[in-house]
Amino acid sequence: MMGMKRLYPGIIFVLIFALVTLPGAGAAEDMLKGDLFSPLQIQIKVSKKMFRINEPVSGTVIIKNTYPATLLAIFRIKLFHDGREFSERITSIATVYSGTTKFSFKNFGIPEFNNGAGSEGEWRIRIAQQNRDSSAAEVNLRVVPPAVKKKK
Repeated sequence: MMGMKRLYPGIIFVLIFALVTLPGAGAAEDMLKGDLFSPLQIQIKVSKKMFRINEPVSGTVIIKNTYPATLLAIFRIKLFHDGREFSERITSIATVYSGTTKFSFKNFGIPEFNNGAGSEGEWRIRIAQQNRDSSAAEVNLRVVPPAVKKKK
């Protein structure tokens, strides 16, 4: 019993030291506290803003990690069609490396939505780090009817 009393303060010191010095611990602590700052920045890029019905909508999601260590990140993807929420999806990335990482829409988890006459209209793609809506990225697109071929 006496040995445990001497060992107990040492274990506490080691645990506190590990939490303070582990890479990513500061970012994880900030995220748990709900602070407004996030080391992750999100950008959405598309090659054009207007697509024909059934034309694949392609683009790039760019995640910039300003923290000097890798992080786990969870993102909420929302699609809006003509001003109304169409779908919502959660995607997680186990390792977001320090620096810039690019994902295709498909690899990031953005679902296909331009697949028929019902997809005509205004679309908005919104990506936010979970519980951090203030740092969300958005892009607006338009889906139009297919071009009418003229008869000769």
